[in-house]
Amino acid sequence: MAISAKMVNELRQKTGAGIMDCKRALQETDGDIDKAVTYLREKGMASAGKKSTRVAAEGKVEMKVSDDGHVGAVVEVNCETDFVARSDDFQSFCADLVSRIVSEGSTNPEDFEEMRKQLVAKTGENVVVRRMERFAIEDGANGKVEAYQHMGGKIGVMVQVNCDSPDATSSDGFSELCRELAMHVAAANPQYLVKEDVPEDVVESEKSIYKKQALDQGKPENVVEKMVEGRLRKWFGEFCLMEQPWVREQKMTITKLVKDAESKIGASIEIKRFVRFQLGEGIEKKKEDLAAEVQKQIDAAKGS
Repeated sequence: MAISAKMVNELRQKTGAGIMDCKRALQETDGDIDKAVTYLREKGMASAGKKSTRVAAEGKVEMKVSDDGHVGAVVEVNCETDFVARSDDFQSFCADLVSRIVSEGSTNPEDFEEMRKQLVAKTGENVVVRRMERFAIEDGANGKVEAYQHMGGKIGVMVQVNCDSPDATSSDGFSELCRELAMHVAAANPQYLVKEDVPEDVVESEKSIYKKQALDQGKPENVVEKMVEGRLRKWFGEFCLMEQPWVREQKMTITKLVKDAESKIGASIEIKRFVRFQLGEGIEKKKEDLAAEVQKQIDAAKGS
């Protein structure tokens, strides 16, 4: 029987087991979901899955860069409590995970599923390898991958900066620039590298908002267009890395910072890409209301 992605996904939702485990279970049970659940439980593959519905919003953003600075990895791993996040087992898992990503090149969570299951079994908590990224300097190119960790693993940044001179790449000036860029990204949280990277629909949406604001203020058409362009430039300066003011010197943009570094080291520099992970961003944490919980228990006791 052909096993569809929909069937695999349904089984994952029921058990929390890995993709390949679910596919294998369905193959062994001729596509019978209920029998596949039993199969996984019998094999011990669904035990960790029972915890998969718990919100995992604690954890760590971990990173590693190879000794030559050519390859780097950053990963966000989530768990349920800060207690587990600070444990030796969890910390070791994060360190081993980024080391494997750097050395093996894979960014497929399924390749590390067995590691994750073992950690779940040890900690008794749901553990999620939420996202990961790997940067590598292209063959024949010169450059450096820089990583910066902030707030003990709450924020992690990785930046790839290329340079057209191998000698300049090894200079102190180039290394200093890479460090400054990584720290800036952590602080300023840009969404795009350059303004050309901003999707056209996003640009048009911003323009329409600014235009309506100006028209509502009773501005004439010729003034409206200038106001829209001015506000759009300000928006680019807030969300695009190369347009942002440098956090250490607000009068200098990142573009100017790079140009100054080029003059100092005598070589051309290009920021190729960056990534910024902030622990738990976008995850809705369960809010505990202690007073409400106590009252609930009192009411329950009265009713018994």
